[in-house]
Amino acid sequence: MQGKVVGLYCNKTKGQVGEPSQVLKMEAGQGVCGDRHKGKGDRQVSITSAEIKDWMNKEEEKGLCFNKFKENITLEGIPLEALKIGDVLEIGQVQLGLTECNKDCHADSCQLSPSKMPCKLIHSEIFAKVITSGEIKLGDIVKLI
Repeated sequence: MQGKVVGLYCNKTKGQVGEPSQVLKMEAGQGVCGDRHKGKGDRQVSITSAEIKDWMNKEEEKGLCFNKFKENITLEGIPLEALKIGDVLEIGQVQLGLTECNKDCHADSCQLSPSKMPCKLIHSEIFAKVITSGEIKLGDIVKLI
C-alpha cells in the first residue's frame, strides 16, 4: 500500500488553523517540533486523507469536528479505514506507529442530523507516535511497512 503526502500543518495554538508547511520536523517519542501536541502521549501526530477533506468541504451541513480536528499530515492514496493500531507508516525518513485508528464521535453535541450519522470522520482520522526522527516533506511517498 502506497500513497503520498499532500498537506503538512503545524498546529501551534488550540482552536487555530494549522500553519501550512513544506516540511515538518519529527522527533522520536515526541511528535511534530513546534506543535502544541508535541510530547503528549499516543496522539503526537494526527493524520487524515485528502478524500475526507474534500468530502468535508462539499458537505452543506458541517459537523462539530469539521472545525475541531486539525491534522498534521494529509495523505492521498492510502485508505485510512483499512489501517489498524500497530501499523507503521514510513514517510521519507520517518516512521510513525499508529496508536488510534478511529476518532471519537461527539454525537450528543454535534449539529449533524441523525440521518447523516455516523460521520465519515470517525473512520478517517488516525493518530500516531513518532518512532524514527527526521523530516517529512510535501510530496513524500508514504508506505505501509
